[in-house]
Amino acid sequence: MGTWSISLWFLPLFSLLASGNSSAHFIPIRFPTRITQFQAEKKVSVSTPNGLYKEKFFTQVLDHFNFNPKSYQTFQQRYLINDTFWGGEKNAPIFLYTGNEGEIEWFAQNTGFMFDNAPRFKALLVFIEHRFYGKSMPFGGNKDVAYSNSSTLGYLSSTQALADYATLITDLKKNLSATDSPVVVFGGSYGGRGSDEESIFPASEWDYNDRATFCKSYFDIEPRPDWIPIEFGGHNIKRVLRRFGSNIIFFNGLRDPWSGGGVLSDISKSIVAIVAEEGAHHVDLRFATSEDPTWLKK
Repeated sequence: MGTWSISLWFLPLFSLLASGNSSAHFIPIRFPTRITQFQAEKKVSVSTPNGLYKEKFFTQVLDHFNFNPKSYQTFQQRYLINDTFWGGEKNAPIFLYTGNEGEIEWFAQNTGFMFDNAPRFKALLVFIEHRFYGKSMPFGGNKDVAYSNSSTLGYLSSTQALADYATLITDLKKNLSATDSPVVVFGGSYGGRGSDEESIFPASEWDYNDRATFCKSYFDIEPRPDWIPIEFGGHNIKRVLRRFGSNIIFFNGLRDPWSGGGVLSDISKSIVAIVAEEGAHHVDLRFATSEDPTWLKK
């Protein structure tokens, strides 16, 4: 479960929709970690090896914000797509998952919530892989080169990743003649939002100077602790969202240690928080199973 959402003031073309219930009931000890091949074939029927999606690639620009010669370099960004249930001719929605820090198929296989709800809304499903992970590797697809120094790793940022998602989905909508289709964005953990490090590891020692020295010696970069609030307005996120955001749902489970850094109360009529007392990390995003507790089914 824990802290999934995306702020529309980052990407105005997106909107977020989800459903849930905050009542607490008995929760099983074990939750399924991923969908099995048999379960996937029962839920969707697609002519692909795993029955869940088709693998596609998009030619993505390396740098969205500068005009230096290197900025115009490109790389192949992977995305997964499932059009089994899509009613595109009627401006049906596009369910978009914004990738995390890993290979995108793992997150697609663990986000059954989107597959379960696609038939009801006749939605197109799209999962975009985060740059510098999986097969979406700049610099010729060579991970050793991409991760070799600060000059290459400088293109690995949340700002660039958000621009990737906006560019890809805009192009996809144009190619599908679906410019009027609303985009509903899903994400979990890093893919949904950041969190408060202190609430995750309260007992761990942390010294800024030590971390800064490590970053300088290992990556040859110096941290800029003030840049996140400058870039994203993080000094008072509720105030920022209240003024500029809309159509966002923050879904948190209190058994998730990341929930302490999440939004646990409504900010406005269209920016709402759903809190599940028995919820754990990413539980609400997985495929529905017979083991699901009552509160999760609701």
